Amino acid sequence: MILNEAHPDAGSVTIELALVTVALIALAGLLYVVLTNGTVEGLLTSVVEDSLEERT
Repeated sequence: MILNEAHPDAGSVTIELALVTVALIALAGLLYVVLTNGTVEGLLTSVVEDSLEERT
């Protein structure tokens, strides 16, 4: 493979973008698993319900 000597970093931005995209997808998946966990979901529901009860 012959690299363009005038632009030795050519393609690095594309690779960085791909890695960031994969990392964000992994983070979104982890967040989904945590938030759909029964314990966490129940905790969030109770927090919202408590805050709504206090407003009325």
